[in-house]
Amino acid sequence: MNPCGHRTTHTNRVGCCAGCKRLFSSDTAFDRHRMGGQCLDPESRGLVAKPSKKFPDETVWSNPGSDHEWSAA
Repeated sequence: MNPCGHRTTHTNRVGCCAGCKRLFSSDTAFDRHRMGGQCLDPESRGLVAKPSKKFPDETVWSNPGSDHEWSAA
């Protein structure tokens, strides 16, 4: 397992937030879910939930319209 408890592999495109433990597909998606040093609900910030390719039960939050190819080990 990875630091946030997910099976999805952290890569240069996928990483988790140490505060809320959610997975994000990019730095911009991560930054978008934060405001004033607080984690906000990704959906309320306009991000979209996509299933991890290898572990579909795990959600990766992404910017709308992005087509990131995230991997899992």
